[in-house]
Amino acid sequence: MKSKMKIRLIIRVATQLLIFLLLLLQIACSNETESVSVDIIFMNGQVIDGSGEPSFIADVGVSNGIITAVGDLSGQQAMERIDITGLAISPGFIDAHSHAEEALIKPELKKNKGFLTQGVTTSVFGVDGGYSSNDVRNIRETLVRQGVGTNFMFYVGHNGIREAVMGMQDRAPDSDEMDQMKSMVREAMEEGAVGLSSGLMYLPGNYAETVVLS
Repeated sequence: MKSKMKIRLIIRVATQLLIFLLLLLQIACSNETESVSVDIIFMNGQVIDGSGEPSFIADVGVSNGIITAVGDLSGQQAMERIDITGLAISPGFIDAHSHAEEALIKPELKKNKGFLTQGVTTSVFGVDGGYSSNDVRNIRETLVRQGVGTNFMFYVGHNGIREAVMGMQDRAPDSDEMDQMKSMVREAMEEGAVGLSSGLMYLPGNYAETVVLS
């Protein structure tokens, strides 16, 4: 009987000790979470989050250039706090039709300051159908090599592809030319193009036949 009582006592003590250690671990983790600091907190801004929902007043925490917290951050540690009461704060805008790359390929203009001061953080290039797959590759390599102040994405162009294969001829492509153009579009997509743009008011795109889908 005494041995059984000792075993029960040991089990009870061990269980209580385990519970105590788990509680200590939980408290430590909680304190660690609360002590995590962000780089900047923008306080009391009118948050427009892009979802289509009404704006709301909140604090926004940013670490390493990324939004990490939105809400009441009055108890959050931060390296810097900026009161933006009366101002709006939102994700960066996207300029869906841009020709900024014509300037950004020049090292002295690569920061894209004009766009950044308007709140634009992503620029979309190649929107009028003009870029061939070689153009896409060359511009991308230049911007990646020297850096750029905003995010960017680009389209490969119907006009650029057609001119690279057919020149300025006013006719329909033959099967070999069509295969070449398809291959070039595929190549550009693999280089990072997000799609195919067109500009049928420009040459040689104006020579292409169009089909109206009902």
